[in-house]
Amino acid sequence: MNVRAGVNWANMGSSIGKNIGWWLVTTAIITALPLTMEFNRELMAEEVERLTIVDAVENQGATPLQLQQAGLTSAVGPEVLKGQAAAPASE
Repeated sequence: MNVRAGVNWANMGSSIGKNIGWWLVTTAIITALPLTMEFNRELMAEEVERLTIVDAVENQGATPLQLQQAGLTSAVGPEVLKGQAAAPASE
C-alpha cells in the first residue's frame, strides 16, 4: 500500500510540475518574443538614423546644429558629431 501511495504522490507531483513548467515556458515565450523583435527594430532604426547623420555631415555639409534642429542626434554622441563636423572644415 505504501508503494502505491508513493507512486500516486509522484504522479501528482509530476503533473503539477508539468503545469508549472508549461506556464513558465509559454509566459517566457509570449514576453520574450515581442521584446526581442522590438529590440531588433530599434537597432535597425538607430542604424538608419546614424547613416542619415553620416550622409548629412559628409555629403551635404550639415552642421551639428542643423542636425539637432532636424532631430537627428540621438543615434550618435555629441563628440562624434563634433569630430565629423570638424573634419571637412580642416581639409
